[in-house]
Amino acid sequence: MRRRHVIAALGLTCVLAVAPAVRADVADYLVSQGVAFRTAHEIVGGMVRKMLAEGKEFETLTPAEWKAYHPAFGDAVMKVVTAHASVRAKKTPQSTNPDAVSAQLAEIRQWLAGAQKAK
Repeated sequence: MRRRHVIAALGLTCVLAVAPAVRADVADYLVSQGVAFRTAHEIVGGMVRKMLAEGKEFETLTPAEWKAYHPAFGDAVMKVVTAHASVRAKKTPQSTNPDAVSAQLAEIRQWLAGAQKAK
């Protein structure tokens, strides 16, 4: 079963599947290490198929397992490719980056306060 994280904000709850976001980060990591974009995505696709069959997740892979998939995977991959790192790496205003989420929540709270005063 795929692990899911529940995020509660302003009394609303949503379910976020982490694995799809981290998959892109794994491919991005390979590209940052000089692997061609297309090759990186093929490698990650193979990794995902194998991990699904074995019931594993990226966070559970050992350094040796990462290296077995491709030699470009260094020890740093275990720090870079996590759910937390994935969220923090997003930098656009509408992203899942905690700073972006905080800014959006502040904007919503301000709007709600104005709407309540207008009543």
